[in-house]
Amino acid sequence: MSATRIVSVVLLSLSLFSMGAGCKNKALTFESINPPSGRLGGGEELRIRGTGFGQLGNLQDVRIGGRAATNVGVQGDDTIVLTTPEGLESQANTPLDVTLLSSDGKSILLRSAFTFVPGGAGAGATGPNADLRRRL
Repeated sequence: MSATRIVSVVLLSLSLFSMGAGCKNKALTFESINPPSGRLGGGEELRIRGTGFGQLGNLQDVRIGGRAATNVGVQGDDTIVLTTPEGLESQANTPLDVTLLSSDGKSILLRSAFTFVPGGAGAGATGPNADLRRRL
């Protein structure tokens, strides 16, 4: 195959990829997780902020450290809300990956984005009474 033909095939492939990806879509990006940590027992609301989440369509699955979150929902293009799963003792105080997967196969991996902390309710809390909450 000649060099001109190879370049033409590559350019055609790139054009089809751009058209299929939809140039109108925002980039799928991650900005923050709030809160970045939570109690090992789970059951806390978590918000993931970013852009392009509307592209995920029907968000099929969110996993924290391999464990499925519940009550997952996309709120607009910039927020995903979920309830944290229960973590394992072996996962305590270790930054874990968060994986988002839509029903149409789009996914995003947030490396070391969430940490389970041991303790009761409010263990991941911050603020003036955070130390008191951790001890209760």
